[in-house]
Amino acid sequence: MFGMELYEFFNFTRQVGLALAGATCLWAFVFLWRARKGSGEKKEALEWAANRLLLGFCVAFATAASSWFLLWNIWPVLAHEGITLFPSGQEYRSAFLLTVPLYIGWIVCTLGALVFRTLRKEMFNRYIPWFFGAQFLIVFVLISLYAWTGNVLSNEQLFYYFHGFHSIFTLGTVLTLDFLFLSTRTALLLQRYLFPFFPTISKIIFVGLGLDSLSVFFVFDTAVEFSARFFMAQTVVGILIINGTFMAGWLTRKVLNGLREGHLLEGKWRYIAGITGAVSATSWVTITFIDFFPHMTLSYFQLFSMYIFVILFGILANSAIVLLDKRQIFKHKET
Repeated sequence: MFGMELYEFFNFTRQVGLALAGATCLWAFVFLWRARKGSGEKKEALEWAANRLLLGFCVAFATAASSWFLLWNIWPVLAHEGITLFPSGQEYRSAFLLTVPLYIGWIVCTLGALVFRTLRKEMFNRYIPWFFGAQFLIVFVLISLYAWTGNVLSNEQLFYYFHGFHSIFTLGTVLTLDFLFLSTRTALLLQRYLFPFFPTISKIIFVGLGLDSLSVFFVFDTAVEFSARFFMAQTVVGILIINGTFMAGWLTRKVLNGLREGHLLEGKWRYIAGITGAVSATSWVTITFIDFFPHMTLSYFQLFSMYIFVILFGILANSAIVLLDKRQIFKHKET
């Protein structure tokens, strides 16, 4: 449909799952490392955040593992197809076969670790930094090998490496940031210790965008195709830069100043934060989506309309959450 293949969809969902899995493990490891140097409320807040991110990791792991399993089942019925500049069906299949042992080992070991956590939670928590660190390294390799040309250091393969792992620092980190924001939206104490990390996290997102741009130089002569997909991607990148500059600057200062004064975001600022979060998450998902469907026949207008629709849906969802929070606060005050 619209020039999109089923295996491309599962490759896309696998990439989103791996990006989120890598990002949750990265930032959980960072929080736990910083917690070792802290004490009291700060230590507890950072440890809470790391354990909360374990939930995000489980969702990401389930998404990536199920997508990989579905790919395993549909590869035999796929036709041979390919197009210059993008991973062909054969390059996807080659990467799949190359990483089968690693995926099986990853899935089995992760499931074993999660079962062990339910049985011996206290012992698991003692080694949880090692769990997150090992998971990040494995996911980093898996997400970098989403396509395989057969030549380790060819320009095309280097492009695939960078184009793969940058998603951990961009898409995955944005989703992790939104997850933490929603998880702590009514918790002043947690925000006081977690939100000062957000400017650094935002900078890492821009570093990821730089890595994505750098990857293009490996195949610049053949990578540029002036299509609806190309112009849509450039539009979204421009929106990301504007939105990211606002979110990492003005809005972040507003949040941090409010926390120093002892209050959460209120009124219009709560809605503005929701809008910037919706724009950021939707934009990175859109860019990843476009990357994994090189043959799509949708026009620029159709792509942009879908993009705006998803952003509006995200804004409405955030508004609903804000209203529910307000009702809970009022009920709490009445009691």
